Amino acid sequence: MADDPKKPIDDPEQAPGEDDEVQPTLAESPAARAKLLQLQQDASAADETSRREALAREEAGRIAAAVTPAAAAVGGQPLPKAWGTPIARFDALLTAFEERLLLAVLLVEIGALVIWVVLRGFSLGEADPRNLILRIPILAGLFAAIGSFVAGRFLKGSPAEKSVPLGAAVLGAVLAYVTRNAGVFYVQNILNWLQNASSLMLVGGLRGLVTRLTLWLALLGASLATSKGKHINIDVVMRFLPISYRVPVALVGWLTAAVMCVTGAWGFVDQLALGEFRVERTDVCPGYVAPAPKEGEPTPNAPQCEVGAGVKLAGVQKETGRDLFLLGRQISLDLKSIPRVFFSATAYDKWFSPSDWNAWWNEGNWNAHYAADDVKAQILPPESTEMRIPAITIPGGDENPSGVLIRDLNLVLPLGLLMIALRFVIRSLLAVSGHIVVDPDAAHAEDDEMAHGVPQPQTAPVAVTDSKEVL
Repeated sequence: MADDPKKPIDDPEQAPGEDDEVQPTLAESPAARAKLLQLQQDASAADETSRREALAREEAGRIAAAVTPAAAAVGGQPLPKAWGTPIARFDALLTAFEERLLLAVLLVEIGALVIWVVLRGFSLGEADPRNLILRIPILAGLFAAIGSFVAGRFLKGSPAEKSVPLGAAVLGAVLAYVTRNAGVFYVQNILNWLQNASSLMLVGGLRGLVTRLTLWLALLGASLATSKGKHINIDVVMRFLPISYRVPVALVGWLTAAVMCVTGAWGFVDQLALGEFRVERTDVCPGYVAPAPKEGEPTPNAPQCEVGAGVKLAGVQKETGRDLFLLGRQISLDLKSIPRVFFSATAYDKWFSPSDWNAWWNEGNWNAHYAADDVKAQILPPESTEMRIPAITIPGGDENPSGVLIRDLNLVLPLGLLMIALRFVIRSLLAVSGHIVVDPDAAHAEDDEMAHGVPQPQTAPVAVTDSKEVL
């Protein structure tokens, strides 16, 4: 007589063996069915992971086969050479540095834009509707955030938990309308100081700062794109070339681009030196010896020759040193202005007396950068009573200090082009050493990996050590 399958088995010896068929009675419960379904899903996920790993190993094997000594013998992608390993590591460090610098510049630019918009909006009176357009969302959002925090902390689970943030937002909007004129003078004073009498004045104010940061972002992005092979290029010909010709053709294109970047960088420096830094274009030709003057005859003009690159660079360096000196002196004024502008709400142009100006002026080493007579002319007479704006003036009186650092910040353009040229040279060396694969689709491998979840090898392995480190 067969045992009742629903009767529990008390004797361990009567328990079914591994080969015995287990009755599915216990699996009929919902919990057991859910557990069985979960096990099936886990098994499917494990199979999918194994499939992707197999595809990745297959792709890696395909690329590894392309860099075997036999392939190298017929001109294929060469094996990674040891001399290229330090270059690959330097390239990785440079990329990491530029990525962090890019993020920092982006955050500074966003912060400058936010500060500009907020100060500009809050400095407008009730007659301008832009005042309320800015105030209401900011105060309503701030009060809503505070209300949400309080409700989540002290009213958790109560009916008022959802209504408190809404009520706080309404209260903030009403308060913004009632206090639409509050702080207008205070904010106007800060904004005017930033634009007219702070270090930001030297770069054209907040707007000028944002313009230069945008240029910096573009150059950093171009450098990073070049390092990863994502720069703009036409690769139609490369796709039809045999593998053995890809590296030489790529080297011609990359090195040509590097030469063009260096040429463009020098063109910008030359233009800035002559136009912005006021370096004289010509000078007396080297080696010229003036003839002895003859009585009754006019002195002949000395022949003029265009100055060389060294003279231009020296002129740029001299003027840049002056500009940095001016920046340092303006920062010293800013440190005096900040307590009065931000904490005592004193008008930014009503606190700097002539005696304060003279004492501050005598602290700086102006004679090292400007003519002594021009420096002395900036001292105010003792009987003067008119307040000074806490902003630098340039001895000689031929320049407006506003925007004086713009020419220095414009040097970021040639520096960015030089960095891009360096990237092209590094990429060429990595291709020759076999540390990157010259493939038209290699630049998009990372995008394919993110889209499909399958790792796509972009570079050939540098070296495998005991720790299996791969660049």
